[in-house]
Amino acid sequence: MQIKKSHFTFFSASLICIVFVITVGLVNPFGFFAYDEIRKLNESVKILKKMYYENFDNAVLADGAIWGIANSLKDPYTEYMNTQTAENFKKNVEGNFSGVGLYISKGEDGLITVITPIEDSPACNAGISSGDKIISIDGKEVNDVTEASNLMLGEPNTTVSLTIFKNITSEKIDLTLTRANISLKSIKHEIRDKIGYIRIIQFSTNTYNEFKSAMDEIKKENIEKLIIDLRNNPGGMIESVVNILNLFIEENKNMVFTIDKYGKKIEYKATKGEKNEFNCVILINEGSASASEIFAGCMKDYGKGVLIGKKTFGKGVVQQVIEFFDKSLIKVTVSKYYTPNEICIDKEGIKPDIEVKTKENKSLECILEFSDEDEFIKCAIEFFNRKCP
Repeated sequence: MQIKKSHFTFFSASLICIVFVITVGLVNPFGFFAYDEIRKLNESVKILKKMYYENFDNAVLADGAIWGIANSLKDPYTEYMNTQTAENFKKNVEGNFSGVGLYISKGEDGLITVITPIEDSPACNAGISSGDKIISIDGKEVNDVTEASNLMLGEPNTTVSLTIFKNITSEKIDLTLTRANISLKSIKHEIRDKIGYIRIIQFSTNTYNEFKSAMDEIKKENIEKLIIDLRNNPGGMIESVVNILNLFIEENKNMVFTIDKYGKKIEYKATKGEKNEFNCVILINEGSASASEIFAGCMKDYGKGVLIGKKTFGKGVVQQVIEFFDKSLIKVTVSKYYTPNEICIDKEGIKPDIEVKTKENKSLECILEFSDEDEFIKCAIEFFNRKCP
């Protein structure tokens, strides 16, 4: 049986069209049939290449496009970082960078909001506190977290000017800070008057080992009262916080779970191992965020500790970082997390069992320790004296 030339041509053309449609659909990031969106992007690039009055680097254009796509979601934690910004981000996570020492996010009002200052950093020493708003940096108004971070990073002993709107006093102030090398620590601990004290500054790679070592020292002294201080703790790695929770929560109990937009649920359950029983107080404040809220929420739900202090920051979402071939990054909010009692604290925070009444900005001081002058510590000791004579 012979195939007519006209039929062969028709079938060939049809096959080419089908392959073309499938190929375009597969590579189109907006969806299989979303041709208008990808066409609009392509036409925009063509217009700029043809009409813009100066030459430009395609890579810069691509970075800007990806940044705009991520930023359009209006999520303060989803962001694109070009190669240089990604490098700064990694240094920040590793605790090896120079800047002013602030953890920031984008508030619901669109302003750059301070989650917490880093202890003994230039920002901390200048009195910047959780909830303060950054209006401008070096005279430039900023409303993008990545841009603000980049502007505040820099060589040690160089200066940067910030205009801050104070959360407590509602006043606008101008500050000039001198950048410094930032050294991030995880744990501080001590024993005093038969009370163990462990401050978790952040949840990083080594936090579990440092916490376990501090716990072992406290247990050697047959201490029954324990203060875990999470004030101004901006969070960190979920693996770190669940490992520490595993020292307190009974086997097979859920410590925290996450749910993504597809309804996929991931539970982090306690495993076998030694479980510790203390009369435990957990100190929290407005600077306690993310992983520190996971810890506080879990301990509260299972009655493993009494929360004393102020309502926490309210970050109940999880991010995943994906690296591109050129070492740039995109950080994406992938799910919400919930406490064992199915409470999502995102934008709500966790309320303490016992609220501490403090004057002015005392709950937001950066340098925290086991001090007799600390209102939070005083409240914890009073609680122990009432409950544990």
